Amino acid sequence: IKGLTHLQELYIFENPLTKETRNFLKELEKEKKLLLYLDSY
Repeated sequence: IKGLTHLQELYIFENPLTKETRNFLKELEKEKKLLLYLDSY
């Protein structure tokens, strides 16, 4: 997450994430893995 201090990031991730945010992060992870997978070719 851009523009956040380390403490703010910790605070955000320490708190229970909303379902939407969790799903969003999951999708982000999937995309990242997909990109890494495609990059490996």
